[in-house]
Amino acid sequence: MLTQPPFDSPKLWVIFLAWLVPGLVAITLWRRRPRGSRAAWLLVAGCCLVITADKVIDLQMQFYGIGRGVLHFASDHWLDDEARLPLRIGAIGVCLAAGIGALWVLVRRDRRIDRAKGLALAGIAWIVIYVGARLVPGMERYLEHPVDWIAEGLGLLLVWSGTMLGRLREHSQSNPVR
Repeated sequence: MLTQPPFDSPKLWVIFLAWLVPGLVAITLWRRRPRGSRAAWLLVAGCCLVITADKVIDLQMQFYGIGRGVLHFASDHWLDDEARLPLRIGAIGVCLAAGIGALWVLVRRDRRIDRAKGLALAGIAWIVIYVGARLVPGMERYLEHPVDWIAEGLGLLLVWSGTMLGRLREHSQSNPVR
């Protein structure tokens, strides 16, 4: 199940902690918000923690393998048939529409989407879009190193900015300057 020894290099520790910290901060923000204004932080926390787990056990490859297995079960030539490319892109579009629908439900449930939540959600959305783009046939050659690091770094920067801004706002509201 593990694709590599979990923490055999300092780089893996940095990446692991880079996603774990905003996930934990989002959990504290979720717990301290009143009902009706915390759904976004729960989503951010969940996504950050899933990404953290992915860095250790490579969940993407597991789900990618399941998806390939399902497609192979449907048709042996599904993945190789260029005539089905529009259908595959359409399937990705349906997933994207489902994601947009989920965000719409989130916005309706969370009464207050402020700048902090917006930044964190934009970072999560960026990562989801990037991972989805990597699954489009032929895109992997354009999204290799260093683009991979830049794309993930941008999403991580947005998530960190949002969670830290939310934490700073919470701290300033609980400790007003006299």
